[in-house]
Amino acid sequence: MYTKYRNRHFRCISIFLVIFTICFLYTTYDPKKNDDQYSETSPTQLFDTNTSIYIPLSEIKQQSYRTVLLWTDLFSDIHWHQEAFFNPYAIVACSSIHQCQFTRDTRRLSQSSIVAFHLYDINRYRLPERTTQSKTDNQSWVFITGESPINFYYQNPSFLPHMLDNYFDQSISYKYDSPFSIFSPTIKSRILSNTYEIQQERQYNNISLKSKNKPILWFVSNCNTFSQREKYVEELKKYIEIDIYGKCGRKCSKEQNSQCQANLNEYYFYLSFENSRCHSYITEKFWNIISDNKNRLVPIVMGASINDYKQIAPKQSFIHVDQYKTPEELAKYLNYLIANPEKYLTYLQWREYNQIEPINSTRWKTLLCPLCQMAYETHLSPSIRMNFSTWYHPTTQCHHDDVELFTKCKQANLRDPMNWIHNTKCP
Repeated sequence: MYTKYRNRHFRCISIFLVIFTICFLYTTYDPKKNDDQYSETSPTQLFDTNTSIYIPLSEIKQQSYRTVLLWTDLFSDIHWHQEAFFNPYAIVACSSIHQCQFTRDTRRLSQSSIVAFHLYDINRYRLPERTTQSKTDNQSWVFITGESPINFYYQNPSFLPHMLDNYFDQSISYKYDSPFSIFSPTIKSRILSNTYEIQQERQYNNISLKSKNKPILWFVSNCNTFSQREKYVEELKKYIEIDIYGKCGRKCSKEQNSQCQANLNEYYFYLSFENSRCHSYITEKFWNIISDNKNRLVPIVMGASINDYKQIAPKQSFIHVDQYKTPEELAKYLNYLIANPEKYLTYLQWREYNQIEPINSTRWKTLLCPLCQMAYETHLSPSIRMNFSTWYHPTTQCHHDDVELFTKCKQANLRDPMNWIHNTKCP
């Protein structure tokens, strides 16, 4: 009996020691410390982002460069989708005047012109301290986010908005007033005197009508959202046909492409519904549709306010759900447009006078080179750092119904009871 007790006691102690050791190593290990093992070496090459060619520095006129420090990962990607940018022997030329060395070595904090944080990957316990009289006041600290404040705080409940007040100088985000916008492409006006080009676009618009025979298409993978878009669609389906593909509709096999082999050119409209309704929150769901010149669909939008869309989208290029009191009223208008082609074409007419220049689809270049460009701009003083809790707060930035659901669901232990207490599923 004593031997049995002793063996059990020994096993308990062993398990405790193993768990303690793992926890200790986890809390003390910082993978970034070894990430730039050659951080003290001098660059010998220039990496040209336009040609992806390395050029020996001895062959070109030596220019000064800036250091950009990435403090966090980007959705678990250490090198932010391009390992070549982090060659310790290379300077990256994003343009002829914007040349930077990128690093993840946090020991180089004092040397860096830009310190960048991907907001979603921030660990509040591993953030560098930044005080008003910080030694790094000559730097710009930049955060990057493509998530709405509701989504961020829902997934990161330990954060409170005021914690990051006066911490950042600038942002790269979904907001169109950020120095660089993640989702928004460039909209350029066509030269109106070029009548041939205008007539050609008008002809493309008319031709696109010939293949259209289905009302609405929607690709969706998130079936439970703060915007409650799924409930709106269920009501809309009572009055007009909607083909739904993805996890929330017709499943796609592994052999099929991301569009589930749906023929986009058969549809009149596409649902560009966001998962939360927040100020300026307009993502690729919208831009992918209006930048598609081959398949000319009219997006029906839900997300930011109609005024937000008007500020950045071509005139009469979309239909906003807020323009209609009910889904039934919206469906009546959509059916009217289908029955009257000349009226429907007024939503494609913008293509005759505007063109969309899509953002470079190469994610690393889209995010890293703007940081390099920021490194060359005048740094901001501590007195004008961002008021983060105002800029990025669910209560002030998002629809009151979304905020109400967020408030009810933000505690993880309330998600299941919500199913029957409020007859609502939490995202």
